[in-house]
Amino acid sequence: MIKIFKSNYYLYFLEFITTFMFGFYLFRFGMNRSFIWLTFSEITLVLLISEIMFSYRYLKDKKEKIFLLIAIPVSILYSLFLAPYRIMDETAHLVKNMDLSNGNLITKKDKDDKAIVYVPEGVNEIDDKKIKDFASLDKALSEKTDYENLVRVNPFFTYTVINTPTPYLLSSLGFKIGILFNLNFYLSMYLAKLFNILLYLVVGYWIIKLIPFGKLFMLVYLLNPMLLQGVSSVGADNFTNLISILWISYILYLRFRKEKIKNKEITILSILMLLVSTSKFIYFPLLLLLLLLKDQYQNHKQKKVIATSILLSLILTGISIYIGLGYDNEFARFISGNNIDAIKQLKGIITKPWNFIIGVVMSIYKYHGDYITEFFGYQLGNTDITLMYGAYLGYIIIFIASLFMNKERIELTKKNRYLLWLTTFILIGCIFGVEYLTWNSVNTRIIEGIQGRYFIPFMIIPCILIINDKIKISFKNNQFITVASLLIIHLLNIFVLFRSYM
Repeated sequence: MIKIFKSNYYLYFLEFITTFMFGFYLFRFGMNRSFIWLTFSEITLVLLISEIMFSYRYLKDKKEKIFLLIAIPVSILYSLFLAPYRIMDETAHLVKNMDLSNGNLITKKDKDDKAIVYVPEGVNEIDDKKIKDFASLDKALSEKTDYENLVRVNPFFTYTVINTPTPYLLSSLGFKIGILFNLNFYLSMYLAKLFNILLYLVVGYWIIKLIPFGKLFMLVYLLNPMLLQGVSSVGADNFTNLISILWISYILYLRFRKEKIKNKEITILSILMLLVSTSKFIYFPLLLLLLLLKDQYQNHKQKKVIATSILLSLILTGISIYIGLGYDNEFARFISGNNIDAIKQLKGIITKPWNFIIGVVMSIYKYHGDYITEFFGYQLGNTDITLMYGAYLGYIIIFIASLFMNKERIELTKKNRYLLWLTTFILIGCIFGVEYLTWNSVNTRIIEGIQGRYFIPFMIIPCILIINDKIKISFKNNQFITVASLLIIHLLNIFVLFRSYM
């Protein structure tokens, strides 16, 4: 019997089932406060925690497996209680998913350059007001969705059409299955979330397995509440975050091993760089990390393949920018006061770059507190769900402490360090630059619209430099204490999410 339970597959499957039961009981208890539902939920919670503690004994030497142990229940419960339309911009991302599920890789537009997207009648931007709690969601889940009767979405809510289709391919598949099997629309939405959860678990596992150092820190990083909110959404953040971090992890894996790069690894690198560059073009500078591998190639042919992939990535990025700028962004013009002119703003950056740099510094100075809380996810949903401050602060403490719990010391040359810092600063500049060009008025000194979550895909780069410093934290059972603390923090967060939807 013990041998069966030692099998990872049985452990994870059992954990998945228990988590599903726990979530189901909480969902029912949210609408019916009867003693029996409360009892069932308490029993399954005890079972779930017991399973995690029992399994940890057999997995403690494999941090990527410990990640799955915590991530399976946490991602499922976050996704359940961050229900449809509870996450920022979810309506707009839903529009993109529906357009893709209807077979449109490039969104159509009318004579006024406004996007044309159709959704089932009764499912539109006002539903974020209709579904407010468990009772209204339960009612919405019981309604039949007519996929034959479609209505056009208000163009005001179609600003995600400027995004590429790449980060939506998996989530849109959930909607496509819903259309094929005539499922309830919100059930299709949860199916789309399930695809995002599976991506998170698989890619997260390989990120930790591949990265040559700082594995415990990476486990903590991937359990960031804001990152988990992306997993729980049908938006683009989940795919973009995971693929970008996987790219960094894979580059480091190849850089710090003793072998030369093999041909199959060249193929993986090429695929990853295409996914990174077409997921969100502002993260294209992550390709600079390829310079870390300049001495790792076996022959000139491999270098030619990489150069070709870079060129293709650049072309696809340029095409996506060109297509995106071709749509009228009514929402952005409304936010900025109707004074967006990307060409004038770009000329201003080129002719007076110091003004732009000063604007970036001033923006960071003014909003640095907001960037930190948004990065760590102190407020989730539409910024209307505030987590417990103790849990929020506890996660930050664990985040910082785990930077200094790395057992291995990996030497980085000065050139490596300069490249990592340069990549970081270029990415920060790209984030502020794109927001300035597309969401802010001409001559804006303080750049609005930046959110802390935009830094998640690459902030492990400066963290890597800290990991390799001389300061080390080591105490008995530090890994167990870190994992147990993460579990407690996320259980508290899940309780807050659950309460917010009652």
